[in-house]
Amino acid sequence: LGICWGGLALAKTIGIPIEIYPKKLFGVFESVNLDRQHRITGEIDDRFWCPQSRFAGIVDNVIELEREKGNVNLLAYSEEIGYTIFETPDHRFLMHLGHPEYPSRRLVEESLRDRKLARPDVDPPKNFDVELPVNRWRGHRTEFFSQWIKYLHESTSY
Repeated sequence: LGICWGGLALAKTIGIPIEIYPKKLFGVFESVNLDRQHRITGEIDDRFWCPQSRFAGIVDNVIELEREKGNVNLLAYSEEIGYTIFETPDHRFLMHLGHPEYPSRRLVEESLRDRKLARPDVDPPKNFDVELPVNRWRGHRTEFFSQWIKYLHESTSY
């Protein structure tokens, strides 16, 4: 399992090129669950929110070409930011480009830090109010990690 930069590192490991962004992708974004039968994403809501905080990603047509070649299964997509969860067909690598593990305060802290540093490459977080933070991704986080741990347990021989 690779989360955010870890997911991008795994993608690069399997030969998927990464695009560096001029500005930080920052905020909470809605994604669509693309595989309701999948062993991990199958229990996640049809639409779910997840924090993003990164300076890189994968271009949609690049990862779609990898899917056509049979190199990845696409599991979640956001109209605003592209594909957010995908895996290798052998299920060895699961990549989540978001931060489902983040508590709300983490986005607030990052926003305050970046504002204090007057970073020109970081805008305020999208779809997230730092003055009145609301965690809209708790259910996604709980279900995603629960299903991942369940999969690890069931696929381990003792």
